[in-house]
Amino acid sequence: MKQSLASRRNSSEPQLSNLKNPITIVIPNVYPALLSNVATVFMKYVPVASYIKDSIKYTNCFRGSDAVETLKLIIRTSDRNLALLLGRALGNQNFFHDVTYNHFLRDNPNELYQFSNAIADLSIPAAVNENLYNIKEETSEDDNALQEKKEKVIENAKKSEINTVPHGVYTLLTRCYSPTCSEGNMCYSISCPRRLEQQNLLNHVARTTALAEKIMNKSSNNNSENQYWSTVMSKNIVNSVSDTERKRQEVIFELIKTEKEYVEDLELIQQLYMQKLRYSNILEEENRESFISRAFINIPEIYTVNSNFYRLLHLRQQKEPIISRIGDIFLACIKDFECYIEYGYKQIYGKYIVETEKLKNPTFKYFLKECERHPRSRKLPIQSFLARPTTRIGRYPLLIEAILKRTPESNPDYKDLNEVIIILKRILNQINEKAGIAQNNLKLNQLNYQLVFNSGEWYDLKLLAPERKLIREGSFNIRISGYETELYVFLFDHMLVLSKRKKNGLYKVYKAPIPLETLIINDKMLTGRRSSSIFVSKANSDRNSISSVKSASSTNLNFQYQEVNKYPLTLIQLGRSGGMYVLYAMSFADRKAWKDAIEKQKAIVQEKTRIYDIISIGASSCFTVSNRAICALPYNDNLVIGSDNGLYIGPADGSGNFEKILSLPKINQIDILPDFEFFVILSDKSVYVYSTALFNQKDGSSSMVENEKKLCSNITFFKIGLCLGRYLICCVKSSTSASTIRTFEYTHGSSKNRRLMKLLKSNNSKDRLKLYKEFYIQDECNSIYFLRSKICISGSKTFQVIDLENLLTQDLLDFTDPSFEFMKRKDIITRPISIFRVMNDFYLLCFSNFALFIDRLGRRARPNRIIYWLGVPTVFTIHGQFLFAFEPEFIEIRSLETCEVVQIIPCHKLKNL
Repeated sequence: MKQSLASRRNSSEPQLSNLKNPITIVIPNVYPALLSNVATVFMKYVPVASYIKDSIKYTNCFRGSDAVETLKLIIRTSDRNLALLLGRALGNQNFFHDVTYNHFLRDNPNELYQFSNAIADLSIPAAVNENLYNIKEETSEDDNALQEKKEKVIENAKKSEINTVPHGVYTLLTRCYSPTCSEGNMCYSISCPRRLEQQNLLNHVARTTALAEKIMNKSSNNNSENQYWSTVMSKNIVNSVSDTERKRQEVIFELIKTEKEYVEDLELIQQLYMQKLRYSNILEEENRESFISRAFINIPEIYTVNSNFYRLLHLRQQKEPIISRIGDIFLACIKDFECYIEYGYKQIYGKYIVETEKLKNPTFKYFLKECERHPRSRKLPIQSFLARPTTRIGRYPLLIEAILKRTPESNPDYKDLNEVIIILKRILNQINEKAGIAQNNLKLNQLNYQLVFNSGEWYDLKLLAPERKLIREGSFNIRISGYETELYVFLFDHMLVLSKRKKNGLYKVYKAPIPLETLIINDKMLTGRRSSSIFVSKANSDRNSISSVKSASSTNLNFQYQEVNKYPLTLIQLGRSGGMYVLYAMSFADRKAWKDAIEKQKAIVQEKTRIYDIISIGASSCFTVSNRAICALPYNDNLVIGSDNGLYIGPADGSGNFEKILSLPKINQIDILPDFEFFVILSDKSVYVYSTALFNQKDGSSSMVENEKKLCSNITFFKIGLCLGRYLICCVKSSTSASTIRTFEYTHGSSKNRRLMKLLKSNNSKDRLKLYKEFYIQDECNSIYFLRSKICISGSKTFQVIDLENLLTQDLLDFTDPSFEFMKRKDIITRPISIFRVMNDFYLLCFSNFALFIDRLGRRARPNRIIYWLGVPTVFTIHGQFLFAFEPEFIEIRSLETCEVVQIIPCHKLKNL
């Protein structure tokens, strides 16, 4: 069935009068008489967004008209009155409430409603919620104690199974008990819901309920709504003013009258709630003052400010039947209205602790019910009174603007009131900004405990970091192993988390959290019949498959219904835990809002963490499919590139063309000797040495080619470095079971032996290089690192150290250190790749899965620092204080000090040269 509704979880903040462009969603079939069924679907499909009402921003709320429209779709009816009655039945069980707690559900686009805290945020039991709040306040505890308390809180939540939705049977929507009753035939039972008489009864109930509510509102307000300036003043005074002035006086009269009611409510809060709680045993004595100060914040201060404000207005009203100005009174008191800022954002926490205290303290809950029965309370809950300050400060600009419309510019009030509006809007902006931060912090603190992981899995989401933000949340459908399930998705400012919502209020994280830098949105829309799509991790081929949902099918009812899963959002995660997730949004607008939010936040993260940039040096026609660029070497301002059929040189900035300087097949490696006089090439498994003078000539002249020296053949790779005070070229022939290493000594051009240098003045590489040592190891050799007196090689499983003087071999790691026990596990495949000498004589060992620090004795250094790669890197390097890990799809940059990721640069088919 297709009907129009606003997008769920819309991140925009529309004004109530500015809502157009409805969208289409689809609703599944449920039995409408069961309130629990209706409530569950209603929570999922009612359009929730942030709205601004009376200059106050309300988050995660929905409009009254949208609620009625959604209920219409759920129960398959065109009768809005029936849907309204059903919504009020849900509201009577505290399922949702008006944002000001003043009235029941109304079919009105200008009325806003929120799900009750017990439903939306407080699904975890009362004791747990109190613990969450207490943990947030106790910042002096060490991390271990805090983690233990958190685990205890989560364990208590897991053991509880509570019902958080309304329960009951709505008899007007039950099916007929007669087996012969059908849609096309009139039922014999006069009480059958299908009969016309029942429809008349529904209309009668709706009219009766509306009349009863109207009577209740009138009686509760003591008929104050009937008091107007024109009815209170004498006819002579009313007739003496123009129509414009009369309307102006009516608004001023409403301002003063409602200010009086507001001050009376502030006084009621102090007398009925605060004083009774302070001088009774409803709350525990040690927590009493703390609770009152956190729940009621600075209401006594606000009462003082507004009592003085009302006193001045009342005096002016007594002196002047026709009030000439009130702007001067506003300006005299407006500086004290700053106290509303503190109340505006702290009310988020105040409302939270009131709800938690209700859930865990039956005496407090009974006390609140008794207060609602008090004649002065007008049957309004405590939340209604706690919301009065924020709603009141938001009403002032609306009333003042109404006065300004009817105030001539010659009146001094015109200038004063314009100044007042500017100050009030500044205060309201601060309230909305700080309230948004407070709401975000409270939600993050709750999610820090509600998000749990499978046994043996844990990821530090850093939800309590000061800069952390929750950008968006909502539900998607996904098909896993042939079964459709619902995922609840959280978009934070740094990562995306997929989870499954549990009945006890917890969210079990599904798969690994996705850093935004490694997330790609596939914008290709899936149309027509969808075939199964399977993702396979690049690191783990046995990962569970996630396939798309079956093609949409329609059902012939009174309205046309379509399959819910219609709007795909395809997410691709790069890296070790990567893969493809096909999520299905509830509507096209919901999908677009999620896509825009993810891309916007991803751009923000990339800009915020930008340290390095990738610079293109242009393209060259020299390198094609048959002549691939294989390796590269920076030389002065040029770039030397080895390819399939030769050696090329060109400007490093890409401003010119590359020219061929040497014809050799398949050049896999280039490096230069320390004095920049000679360079070494690995070509077709043979190692050659050439003079760098070749870089200044074209096509390799005969003199330069004759000066070449072929060191050895059948070589896998070579490495140049300094060891034992000698410059060595290590040529490695490696296989899976054994490796042969031949080392050649190079006589540096700056040698202090003048006689030797005189003999070598011919600058011939053949005289500069001689075989130093040749040895054999029974292991694969992947790379070589030069130490002061030894060389370190990366084998198939670990690093080994070889003494070049006596050729003795030993493990680099001291496996007697118990901190290396995890490396002995059979399920962990560790392949050593690189080693770097870093701060304080530590060494950083880079493995295929992780990296760690060791000291000179081979034992763990900085044991609390270990790096687990996001991707599957094959090449590592260090630049400054940063470690670079290169994999084909992105570059992972980490700080050597903190080991945290500082930047991720997305790439595509990145290749090491």
